[in-house]
Amino acid sequence: MDDSEIPARAKRGLPRAGGGEHWEDAAPPTSRAAYLTAKQAVAAIEKLNGMYLDALYEKARDACRSAGFDPRRMSSGEKHKDTPEAFGSDLAMMMTGTGVSWFDNHAHFPLKLPSVEFHIMRRGDIHNGNVGEVSARLAHTY
Repeated sequence: MDDSEIPARAKRGLPRAGGGEHWEDAAPPTSRAAYLTAKQAVAAIEKLNGMYLDALYEKARDACRSAGFDPRRMSSGEKHKDTPEAFGSDLAMMMTGTGVSWFDNHAHFPLKLPSVEFHIMRRGDIHNGNVGEVSARLAHTY
């Protein structure tokens, strides 16, 4: 089943971000399962890269400085400048395959990420009108 087969009445309650809007502002509250998955993803990132996430962020900033990037001009969007939050958000986007990457506007450095399976909602939830849940799980850590 694709989105065109979802009844209009079921789509009405779905959060949507328009052009230029941030999904973070339109999304439903983050579920406990998503928070648990994020913790697992961070642990996997740290294991794969042999360092804690804050050290990996510093490595990313060092790569930018070495490449001559001005940290004040590095941005992952209007809401987030070059911050640990923006770094984490971009890593999450990279793992879920959204097409957004830290490397879109930052220098490259060696980085290993786990493979993640992430579902915004299940089709059954849409048909039952239960659209407020976000389901996520770490499918593979390597």
